[in-house]
Amino acid sequence: MTLPTALSLGSLVISPPVILAPMAGVTTLVMRRVCERAGAGASFTEMVSSAAAFRSVPSALALFERGLPDKPYAVQIVGADPHEMGYTAHLAAERGAEWIDINMGCPAKDIIRSGSGAAMMRDPGRAAAVVRSVRASAPGRIPVTVKIRAGWDDASLNAPDFARRMVDAGACGVTVHGRTRAQVFTGRSNPEHIARVVQAVSVPVIANGDVDSAQAAVELVERTGAAGVMIGRASWGNPWLFSACRAAFLGEPPPPPPDAAARFAAMRAYFDEVLAAQPDRPHDLKVTEIQKNLAWISSSLPGGRVFRNRIFRTSTADALRTLIDELERTTEQPA
Repeated sequence: MTLPTALSLGSLVISPPVILAPMAGVTTLVMRRVCERAGAGASFTEMVSSAAAFRSVPSALALFERGLPDKPYAVQIVGADPHEMGYTAHLAAERGAEWIDINMGCPAKDIIRSGSGAAMMRDPGRAAAVVRSVRASAPGRIPVTVKIRAGWDDASLNAPDFARRMVDAGACGVTVHGRTRAQVFTGRSNPEHIARVVQAVSVPVIANGDVDSAQAAVELVERTGAAGVMIGRASWGNPWLFSACRAAFLGEPPPPPPDAAARFAAMRAYFDEVLAAQPDRPHDLKVTEIQKNLAWISSSLPGGRVFRNRIFRTSTADALRTLIDELERTTEQPA
């Protein structure tokens, strides 16, 4: 099959059709910008709790921030109360959101306890009410999509029927993670579950799960017939994955894999951008974000394990910068 070069959701066009998944505590403003520059067609904010946004919790409201100005401003919201979800969709639209996604796939226990995330797949009537409320509360030009899983467990693989109900309620696209809620993130994502949703609905379907290379992205689209792919955990410390996927989907020459110099340049660029962005954000939160990303980026470098142990025992930005310099000097020494 011919690979899609773009994904259309109403008047919104995402090219390449390769998207950074929303991940709590991970898809910060800077990470989103980095992945978009590398080649992601779009990226999502961390999921915004509708209960917290409805009550004007500052930490929830702070998540409403777009990435690069030339990329779609996509916001994911989560909740089980149709009124609160409608309010949060309206708030997102007021703040400039160009795409609103409803999380109906998160397997985390605290999300499940509130009846949100993947728990919605056990209550399709309420889920449809949430979609209708969000659709009614957001301007018609803003696409509303849902992100789901294959089902709750192997005994309830209801993704095709569930997706149809969400589309009937107003969703114009569906992202499907090929695992069940019971799997959480263990085992393998099953492309067949995604393919069944593609066959069941007439709207674009985005495939999610185990996309850790450009080849895996291409194969997932070819196997499922999906309109695009969403990348989650494989993006940690690996924006180059989006460069490779962009080339594959747009028919460009594949970029070279990152060498040590590219990794150190990425560490320093990430470090500087986090410190410069969001001046009102607490410094300790910035340091924590830098630590996580330095750890991910350094994963394949010689001496990376010792480096990671040291950075998590360090609490200042200056000390982290010194550790980067030391690791680079060590890496440059001849074997």
